[in-house]
Amino acid sequence: MHRGEHRARRVREELGLGIEPIPSMRRLVEALGVAIVWVTEEQVDKLVDGACVIAPRPAMLVNLFEAANLHPWRARITIAHEIGHLLFDLTPGNPVAVSLAARRQPAHLEEIEQVARAFAACLLVPAEGVRKVVGALDPTSDDAVQAVGSHF
Repeated sequence: MHRGEHRARRVREELGLGIEPIPSMRRLVEALGVAIVWVTEEQVDKLVDGACVIAPRPAMLVNLFEAANLHPWRARITIAHEIGHLLFDLTPGNPVAVSLAARRQPAHLEEIEQVARAFAACLLVPAEGVRKVVGALDPTSDDAVQAVGSHF
């Protein structure tokens, strides 16, 4: 099992989320005591999807791209990604994480980002939930993909 999936399972279990969709990522983050700062690409460069800090209080920045109207799920993914950083990557000695869209990063930072991406995907769409939704459908079929997309 990928480390990101393991982390997502632990968080879902700890928060009692089961395998169902998370209705509101904003409410989940606020319930965890994390502030969200919403920005646009006019305020923060579009290379920055999101960022988070643990000090002086846990907070995340989420860049609402102009395309957010076309892809509203992008903010959900960014929030889930930053939750992964807040819960697992940030420490008092390393209190800031930034997720850059198309920038090459050193190997250790790329590994941290890869785990955070997997965490976000598995937090939003847990494997057990996918299996339940897909059921007897061919998992590679358009119907299965449509069912999972509609459910989560």
